[in-house]
Order: sequence, then C-alpha cells, then structure tokens
Amino acid sequence: MGLSAEMRWRIAAVVLMAASCAWAQTQTYTESVLYSFCSEGGSSCTDGVAPTGIVQGTDGNLYGLALQAGAGYSNNCNSPLVTGACGTVFKITPSGTYTVLHSFCAQGSFLNCPDGFAPEGSLIQASDGNFYGITSAGGSGPAANCVASVNSAAFGMIEVGGCGTVFKITPSGSLTTLYSFCTQAGTACPDGFNPDAGVVEGSDGNFYGTTSYGGANGEGTVFKLTPSGVLTTLYSFCSQSTGDTSVPTNCIDGANPGGLTLGTDGNFYGTTQNGGTFNLGSRWGTIFKITPAGALTVLYSFCTPDCSSGFGPGNLVEGVDGNFYGFTSFYGAGSGGTIFQMTPAGVFTVIYPLCLLANCADGNFPDDLLQASDGNFYGVTLAGGANNEGTVFTVAVTGSSGFLTTLYSFCTQGGSNCTDGESPGAIIQSTDGNFYGASFGGANDDGALFKLAVSPAEPIATFGTAANGATYISGGLVPGSWAQIKGTDLSSTTRIWDAADFAGLGNNLPTKLSGIQVMVNNIAAPVYYISPGQISFQVPSGVSGNASVEVINNGVTSNSLTASAATSSPGIFPVIENGVNYPAGVFLDGEYVGDPSVQGFRNAKPGDVIQLYATGLASSPAGVIPSQQTLNGVTVTIGSTVIPADFAGLVAAGEFQINFTIPQSFANQPAGSYPISVQLAGVSSPTTINTSPPEQIVIPIQPQ
Repeated sequence: MGLSAEMRWRIAAVVLMAASCAWAQTQTYTESVLYSFCSEGGSSCTDGVAPTGIVQGTDGNLYGLALQAGAGYSNNCNSPLVTGACGTVFKITPSGTYTVLHSFCAQGSFLNCPDGFAPEGSLIQASDGNFYGITSAGGSGPAANCVASVNSAAFGMIEVGGCGTVFKITPSGSLTTLYSFCTQAGTACPDGFNPDAGVVEGSDGNFYGTTSYGGANGEGTVFKLTPSGVLTTLYSFCSQSTGDTSVPTNCIDGANPGGLTLGTDGNFYGTTQNGGTFNLGSRWGTIFKITPAGALTVLYSFCTPDCSSGFGPGNLVEGVDGNFYGFTSFYGAGSGGTIFQMTPAGVFTVIYPLCLLANCADGNFPDDLLQASDGNFYGVTLAGGANNEGTVFTVAVTGSSGFLTTLYSFCTQGGSNCTDGESPGAIIQSTDGNFYGASFGGANDDGALFKLAVSPAEPIATFGTAANGATYISGGLVPGSWAQIKGTDLSSTTRIWDAADFAGLGNNLPTKLSGIQVMVNNIAAPVYYISPGQISFQVPSGVSGNASVEVINNGVTSNSLTASAATSSPGIFPVIENGVNYPAGVFLDGEYVGDPSVQGFRNAKPGDVIQLYATGLASSPAGVIPSQQTLNGVTVTIGSTVIPADFAGLVAAGEFQINFTIPQSFANQPAGSYPISVQLAGVSSPTTINTSPPEQIVIPIQPQ
C-alpha cells in the first residue's frame, strides 16, 4: 500500500551545503525612493541627513545611520569635516515607514556628546539580536586629545575633531555606549580615535574594528572589544616605518585603516588608505590580514609596481570561491577606480577598471561592493553613468576577469535635486531578492534610501537547504530519492503535481510544474511539489560526488547550490502532529501511526503490522513510474529492539515501503514514544530530524 500524496508531502524542508555560482542576467531593475531625508520640513531635519549605510534585521526591516542632523542637531555638533553632524539611528520598513530610533548628541556640546555623534559605516546585528555601530566623534574622551591634522585634496589642511564611540542599540532604540575612545592614559590616544567603518563580530563573540588615528604611532589601530565594553588594542599601524620623512606617509605596514572583514579562516582582513611599499615618492595603502591575537601580515601594497591597481581601497568581501574582492576609488587603467580580486596568499588581479567607456558611462569612483545570492558582485559608484551622478552595477567574474553591467544610472528621474538620489554610497541585497541602498540627493537634497527592484523576482536558493527529502540532513542525494530545496521566490504558486501534468508523458514523471524546474547537474529533475519557499524534487539517475542544484522560475535561474550525493541515505518520512515527529506509517486498517488525539491516528500495540514509508535506502529509477522492486536485509530499530522487515521494496517513485510487526516483547515495556530508524547494508536512517534544534522521530507504543 503506498502512502497517500497528502501524507507523503506533509514534511518539512531539508538542508544542504551550498555555494553560489554566477548566472546570466535576465532581469530588469527598477529604482524607487523609499524615503527622502529631512522630510518633516524646517531646518532641523530631526529625521537626519546623509545616510551612510543600511543593514537588514532579522525582522525583515532595514536599520541604518544618518551622519548629520537629528533631534540633537546643534551648531555644537559641527566639525570641520561634517557640518551640523549629530546624526541618527533609524529603522525603515521595506514599504517605506521610517522611524528614528536614536538621535545623537541630544545632550552635551561640541566634542562633548557622551553618546557620540557623526555615526559612520553601517550597523551590524550581532548574535544577541542587538545592533552595534560606531560614532566617529564625541564620547567621554578628552576632546583636546582627539584632534588630528589631515591633508585633504578637497579641503586642504584641516583638523578632524572628536574621539568616537562604540555603541549597542536594541531594535526598539535603547542605546548603550560600550566604549569611548581616547580614554586610556596618555595624551596621544593610545587606544585610538576617530573610528569610521563600523565593527564586526568575531567567532569568539567579541567585536573587532579599527580607528583611523591614534594608537602607539598615531596612524590608527585594530581593536577588540568585549560585549561588556573592555577594549584591547591588537595592533597600532605604522609600527614598520621606513624612516623616510620625505614622503607624506612612510609606514610599510599601512596607515589609517578602514573596516574589517571576518574570513572563513577566523582571521580578519582589511585595507589601509595610506602606507605600504614605497612607490613614486608616496605610499597608497595596503591590504592586510590580522589574527584575533593581533599578528598582522601585509598581503598587498597598492601602486606597486604602478598604479594600474588603483588606490584608495574600500572594505573587502570574501567570495564563495575563497578569494577576496574589493574596490579602489581612484586611478586604475580608466582612472576611475578598479574592482579587484586577491587570493588569500596575496595574489592581486584587477578584474575591471572603471571609467573605460566614454564619459565614464560605466561608472566612476566605486564606493561599495557585495556578492549577491546569484554569485555575481554588485556595487555602486559615486559618479559616472548616464548622468554622471553615480550608478548601481554588477560584475560577473570568470576566473580572474570580470564583465561589468550598469543596472541603473542615478539622477534619471529628473528634478534639480536628483529626486531618485545621487552618488550612492551603500547597497545591500534583501531577503526578498531586491537591492536597497543609501545615497545623497532625494526630494530634499539631504539624502535618500532607495530600492532597486528585480523583475521578474530572482529565485533565491537559501544556503544550506537542498538535501534528503526525509531527514533534512545536508547531502544525502541518492539517485531516485526525494529531495527538497528552500528559498525565496522559487515559485509564484503552491501546488503538487496532478493528472494534467502527466498528459502526454506516458510512463515519465513531469519535470516542470507551472513553469518551475529543478536542474541537478544540468539534468531536469522530476518535480512533485512547488511553493514560493520550498520545492520537492526527485534526484536524477547517475548523480554522484557533488551535484549542482538550481531552480528555474519561468526562465529565471536561481543561484546554484552544491549538494553531496550518496549511494544510500535512508530517511523515514516524518509526519508532524502537535509538534511531535512521527514516522509516516499506516496500519492495515488504514489509520496512521501518531497522536491518538488527532482523528485517524493511533498508538501502535504489540502485534500490529505497520507499513512504514521512507526514501533513499538505495538508488532507484528516476524520472519514471517504476515497477515494484524488493529489497532484502532491511531492519527496523525501535529503541534498542531490532526487527527484521516482513517486506521491503520500492513501491512508487522514490518511495520505499517497509512492513514490520511490533514485537510482543513490547507488552512488557512501558508506554511511551520510542525513537525509530531503518537499516540496510549497515547504513541507518537517523533517529532525529535535522531541524534547529534537531528533533527525534518517534513511534508511540501502548502495551496491551
């Protein structure tokens, strides 16, 4: 007797190891402004001015920082670099509802705002659910010690005021200052000052970041901060000096660092704006690696042997291929900056130089970069494009070369203030597959938050979600077995196959439902169930090793997941009743094994014959309606009792039926739920379902 379609597919999703790959662009991109800053009118701009970055919270909303203004606005917040800098922390829903969570410097005066002012970079949401960020100025450090002279091409010799802070803020807006810089003994700020790139959470639960100035040599630091606010300076830049005072910066190990990126190896990777190996009478920055203990290695110095590499590097991105990707804002072959790749060993390659096209139609001065779910890299430029007001672009990387496509040119929608934004400085990809970012411009010329909608919606296969269709365990793709994959926008409808899907197929199974396909190693897989968040499919014949799995939603291909195949990976289909995982089992009278409080279910008793349903015991025919095949040597284990199967065999596509009898020995056992598994040739199904946390699959037994 085969398990009914309704019962067989009352199962949860599966998990699987994944890696993204590039795919051909088939979508269009439409830009819209979610919010224009200073929208409340007047000169105070209590909602903030000049957004610097955004991050998506686990609640689906976007959280970010505005560099200036806010309810704390005052001339006392002025600094030579940023006029009227107080700033805000804000939340905005994907539909555009904006809320200020905190206004900096609502109390205090210039260089004496205890909660800091002028937040920069982006927030992170840490493992505790709270958000963490920095202010580049303010705090409780002595203001007179937090001043550095900077030679700026735009402003000449200027002074940067402020000390800066690291703060924690809850999703509801309760802010705690964890640390104020320049509060350690000494007048040169040995703990550093003027952080401007946010923090990252390490694998040890501490926070790591950089300061642009201060430290033992005045050229910035790398620090570690515990969640309780204890700061340790891990490294002070310019510890390796050439001694050559004829150049502006003579620090071989770099100077004035930007943000850090946590690598998969547990180390941190970052860039400096200055320092590095001598070239052309100056030094143009470095890429470095630093261990959590503070051992720093310079991996690359810019402008060596020439400046075709560009200079002015931003933050790094570790790609799924294990290489690091980043950008420089200046110079390169097109004099508009570069997009580059660097191996963990420091082998550096420019994959695309900006401003190669006439009038920099491909963009000029890149300012952010990310790797999206499709495996391609997306970023923004501050200038260039059709209107010379910046772009959003994507770069498809093949080996060590890249092909750039401009997706949107800002200031396209008119208005003297570029109502659609200009000079974007940040971009993220949301879980809905669309892109969101922050820019200057907007309706009030005080900054804007924008959305770049992808149409049709890109199907996104979620990392770690394609695997054995019964156990939810990573890998376990047995040819002919059922598997599942999770994600977003995988389908626009929810249904299982029906008779119409088999029309004209003869003995074959359908490989497309409502325009939805699953490709495994580029072979179309039979598809049973589709929904926006989950698809169930049969593993094609011949799959071995690591298999690529992709979803095609009406011609638009998802990112590719890499799934490990197997020759045997048994799994009992689970049925969830009242939060408990029961086996998909049927008594001879047609009732199901499970919670007796649910109609049609009952406990098992000694002497009951149960028909159990599973997948993945052995390779089986795929893509066709198979004939029944018998398996020998199958056993069922309940608790510690091993029970030989009365019958075991393939009874439907990917579906094995195992008949067994509850032994009379259970008449002497206490009533309860016992873990259950099946075995064949020494390979056993798990007794737990790989949910988070893992849950047992149990059979309820009631003695006579």
